[in-house]
Amino acid sequence: MRLELFLKSEPGTSLFGQNDDRLFSDAEARLFAVADASGPTYGGFHKPTGPGPGWQAMLVAWRENAALPIDDRLRRALVAANEAMLDPGWEERVAAMLAIRRDDSSERESSAGDGRLTHPTASFTVAGLDDDRLALAQVGSCRGYRIHQGVVERLLPDHSLATQATLPGADPALLALLQFHRTVCTRLLGLRPAVEVDLRVVPVCAGDDFLLCTDGVWLPLDDATIAEAFAEAPADGDAILSELLRLARETDGFDHRSCLILRAN
Repeated sequence: MRLELFLKSEPGTSLFGQNDDRLFSDAEARLFAVADASGPTYGGFHKPTGPGPGWQAMLVAWRENAALPIDDRLRRALVAANEAMLDPGWEERVAAMLAIRRDDSSERESSAGDGRLTHPTASFTVAGLDDDRLALAQVGSCRGYRIHQGVVERLLPDHSLATQATLPGADPALLALLQFHRTVCTRLLGLRPAVEVDLRVVPVCAGDDFLLCTDGVWLPLDDATIAEAFAEAPADGDAILSELLRLARETDGFDHRSCLILRAN
């Protein structure tokens, strides 16, 4: 199965401006990912340190385990990424910096956006391909969709509080938090030594599109709007991405927006 890849990213209008989304791809390895490294941004920009090392570790593990079933292979890749992203002690360092800034207005102003506050965590949605199957791995607030014959299907639930609170069996108390904490994540890579990875394997048919995107794209857009964007210019992946970004920007332009399309031919 031949694949075409299209990808686009643009910054939002958030207070500190730096685009902390990341798009990763390796066509030879047939591994693709979107990451949102927003992390703990309350009180200032926190420079992300994890996505790059995480992606490199992911690629190495994906290649080393080529003989394994595709779902186990992808799970091991994300576990390797999590291990590479861990930074013991970062929470204590950030807490100390924030304490200084609370007591010193000049320090608060000078360090608000200069990257001295760092964090290793990120949301990742990753697609790996093997012959005519695609495995999707989910940790965090990004999403993966399949568009098959014009029908949009979210392949896995994301781990934002907004989504987790609406799943069957969810604690009703979570709903009360949604007004202020919709995009808080219940899982992230680089946060804890152990990580739980959600996985799904689906067949790939000629003409299928797979959309991976950050919450800056999916949160403002429902499935019907995404389907319309694909229907308006079905042959032009770049035009579809531009339309998705435009719609998300005009609905709620605060967050950064990043997405990629994998097209099977």
